[in-house]
Amino acid sequence: MLKKREYIFWIVMFCGLTLCLLAVGTVFDLRIDCALYNPENRFARFLQDYGEVPRFALWGPAAAVLYASRAWECEKTVALIDAMRRKKGGLSEKAKAKLLKIADLGFGIGFLVLGFFSWQKLIRNVVKHWFSDAAKESVLYTVFLITVILAVDVLAAYFAKQKISEKTLRALKPLAYGGIVFGILYRVSIDPVKNLVTRTRFYEMLTVYDDQAFTMFTPWYQKGCGGSSFPSGHTASGAALFLSLTLCDRLDSCKNKERLFFLLSWGYTWILGFTRLIMGKHFLSDIAVGGLLGFLFALAARELFVRRAAKKLGLAE
Repeated sequence: MLKKREYIFWIVMFCGLTLCLLAVGTVFDLRIDCALYNPENRFARFLQDYGEVPRFALWGPAAAVLYASRAWECEKTVALIDAMRRKKGGLSEKAKAKLLKIADLGFGIGFLVLGFFSWQKLIRNVVKHWFSDAAKESVLYTVFLITVILAVDVLAAYFAKQKISEKTLRALKPLAYGGIVFGILYRVSIDPVKNLVTRTRFYEMLTVYDDQAFTMFTPWYQKGCGGSSFPSGHTASGAALFLSLTLCDRLDSCKNKERLFFLLSWGYTWILGFTRLIMGKHFLSDIAVGGLLGFLFALAARELFVRRAAKKLGLAE
């Protein structure tokens, strides 16, 4: 585990270099994209299709872990109801047993439903690149997709329940909530900012306004002419990999590997961001702010939930 001073150093270093990139992009955004634009680059196209997997893959496994560890929610729910009825003598053991069964069924179904909607985000965004647009309009494709999502949801829940030890589940549960927190922060932040700024993407300027070269370009701090370039959602999604740092808090096998996870997450985030410039989907300032937001979301999920709320949930080691 990193000492607090070194941990703060890594955070400051990431934020500082990101702000430097933002400063460079503020001046040279258009020139950089003109120099790097190469939409035929296979690596860039691959990351365009699959680069957001770190964010897409958060909620499905989280739902499986929550399904497998739902007994704690059941116990706390029954304990809460018992406390509320304490003035009337509380619940009998028979009533408690019945409520536990009802709670187990309710939480079980609830987490399976959450899992279905969680896994579909990942599976849809992977499978959609395997079929033509015409095939995706067919009923057969819809049936196939729903079947795959249901199968993955049920199998993941079963595997988590049967194969993961209680100790590991207790370690993973705060991470599951942390992943859900990251997804919520992303959803309530990235799209609203895109809709507010409405910055036109580089490739859109080439295809729609080629005869008026780059007249639609605006800096990131000004209202755009229509579009969703700022900030980069892909880069923010890539920064979800920083949640891997939480494994160092909870799993013995990952302790003392914080530097490695930090560097791998950092590298992936900026490689993904760099490919967005190559594809002409974003400018340097877009990926700088996207990466910074994603990093801050991961830190918030780790600090406010994985580390602190775990104690309140009785899951801290």
